[in-house]
Amino acid sequence: MKRLVPLFGFCVAVLGCRPQAPPIQNTETATVPITIAAVQPRAIQRTITANGTLSGYDETMLTPKVDGRIRAIFVDAGDVVYPGQTLMLTDPTDYVLAVNDARRALEAELATLDLKTIPEGEFDVENVPLVKRADASVLNARRQYARLNGISGASRSEVDAAETELKVAEATKRDAVTNAKAKLASARWRKAMLDTAEQRLKDCELKVPEPLESTAWCALVGTSAGPLRYTVAQRMASVGDMVRSMPVQNVLKLVITDVLKLRATLPEKYIGELRAGQKVEVKVEAYPDATFPGIVARIHPTVDTSSRTFMVEIQIPNREGKLRIGSFARATIQTRTDTNVPTLPPSAVVRFAGITKIFTIENNIATAVPVEMGMRSTDWVEVIGKIPPDAKVATSGFSQLADGSKVRLRK
Repeated sequence: MKRLVPLFGFCVAVLGCRPQAPPIQNTETATVPITIAAVQPRAIQRTITANGTLSGYDETMLTPKVDGRIRAIFVDAGDVVYPGQTLMLTDPTDYVLAVNDARRALEAELATLDLKTIPEGEFDVENVPLVKRADASVLNARRQYARLNGISGASRSEVDAAETELKVAEATKRDAVTNAKAKLASARWRKAMLDTAEQRLKDCELKVPEPLESTAWCALVGTSAGPLRYTVAQRMASVGDMVRSMPVQNVLKLVITDVLKLRATLPEKYIGELRAGQKVEVKVEAYPDATFPGIVARIHPTVDTSSRTFMVEIQIPNREGKLRIGSFARATIQTRTDTNVPTLPPSAVVRFAGITKIFTIENNIATAVPVEMGMRSTDWVEVIGKIPPDAKVATSGFSQLADGSKVRLRK
């Protein structure tokens, strides 16, 4: 029995040293199952984003043209007003009296010339009664002198007296003509004073300024948008206040809100991509789901040397009045459209450790390709890199994929 124990151990050792058969490998588990997508070329609208604060198309500070106490103010902040509309009335009592005084002074001056109104153009003073009377005296003296000078029996003293009388009559006429011209000049001055008094009386009514040239305005808001209008932005006076034209005293601030301006600064690298007339989409926080159309109106010609930026001015129609002056706005300027831009589903892009890449698939082999991401949407993203236009890329299985991995389509 003792002999059998070493023999059993020897057999066990021999059996344990025999080589084992290798395990049977599953070829399906040696490849990475993936899904793929093709590169999709698209036409992409390039844009530039600019931020800024909305301001009125134009702002006007109104000041009184005459001194006086405010009798009435017909508007307040927020009111919409139109050109020619009366906004404020200054007490006109003193100016009415000034007009009456100037009119009476003019009438008195005209009465001396036997006129009702100031004659237009050149005026023949020979028609003035004072000159006519002097002219008649000259004619009578001339006849008397001629008669005495032609009579042989007339004494020398009588002829000399007639000649003197003629000279006096002629001098009197010249004086009458000069006086008539002075009276006419004085009457015209009185008329100017009356016009000034009447204008100051009109200036007691502070009105909305006249609009811009209609063609320019229609180009901004459209021919069917209606006339230009202002909004009262600020009221700085009250009824009963004493106002003066000098020094300047502001009483109302008007702004044009039918069209707003957005002034924004951009890096100088965008100068070559911008031009007047480009379309713009504007968004504000007050209306997060709304987009307001605009255009690039003006590009400033200089670059700020300290910030290396330049200014662009965007105009946004605001006929409905939704946008407010002073609001922060974000503008997207549409510059150009690029065609055949390669795009992929967002799931095809892998980002790890600061590296962005995709895996192209060719002959069931995955190849890692570094890329950069451009514009993106919810269902596609622009990829920039060395990508064949007809490439197929992996969209899943990235946890097992590496450069050179064998792949198979997921069933």
